[in-house]
Amino acid sequence: MSSPILGKISESNTIILMYLYSTSVFVLTTQPSQTDQQSTENNSNLQNVNLIFSPVTNLQVLPQNIVIFNIKSIQSSQSGQNLFNLYTNQEWLSMDSNGLAVLSPQSTTLQITQNVASWPGSIMSGATAQISVMNSTTNTNNILQFTVEGLPGTVNEVYPFPVGWFSGCNQENSQANLYASGTVSTIFCNSNPNAEGCNRIPKNGWTELIQCIQGTEYYYCPEGQTCGQNISLPNNTQTSCYGPCNDGFCLFSNSFNCITKQEIEQVWVNFSLFILLLFVVFIIILILISLIFIKL
Repeated sequence: MSSPILGKISESNTIILMYLYSTSVFVLTTQPSQTDQQSTENNSNLQNVNLIFSPVTNLQVLPQNIVIFNIKSIQSSQSGQNLFNLYTNQEWLSMDSNGLAVLSPQSTTLQITQNVASWPGSIMSGATAQISVMNSTTNTNNILQFTVEGLPGTVNEVYPFPVGWFSGCNQENSQANLYASGTVSTIFCNSNPNAEGCNRIPKNGWTELIQCIQGTEYYYCPEGQTCGQNISLPNNTQTSCYGPCNDGFCLFSNSFNCITKQEIEQVWVNFSLFILLLFVVFIIILILISLIFIKL
């Protein structure tokens, strides 16, 4: 799976949810329900706030009231499921009696399932996701349904993207995106590259600075696979994939490979010994030069 913004999203970041349909791009926004309006008029506490995917049609006027979620990771369940809370201020992503996604004052435990391999406690940027509400009493989960403005029915597959990410990196400089509007703009321009203003928008981004500096565009490992395994691309070529390691870190050097902590430490030891050797050679050369001058 390739995405305009690549990498792991952990609870140190915030996310927005988007829906992609052909070249059409939608972002999740709030829409007060009738219940909320009546509650406001009666000066009582707000109830559920409706959510809807609003269309992004140009860069000049982006949708208002974009929902920015904070991520609170919950320890993975015994079956290895990734469990989360997604919330904004004191409102939590939940579902109403019809199964539609809403913001609710009540905390909910969510299972986020993606079609790619992921790390415990992390969400993969731009990979298709289904969000389910966990019911601890019945030990079941119900998939959230989302309304999309201008499209019939509901959808249950969404795309999480980070609010914070890096672009335009080199060894000296990097550009950090810190706003939801920047994320929405990059995703919109990826689907509509000829739209007005897209020539000024970053085409790619990464959640990790080191990956941004490397500038590697990669594909996530499919579910069940690990870092470095070969996957087939639509053009019938193969590439190594980015994913979890059974032991170590998934790092890129010509291809992705799992590098253990011990191997990384050994590299630093070898590098330190090399520097020490250079220093010793330099001292010996200085001594020899000094002896030559003394003889003269």
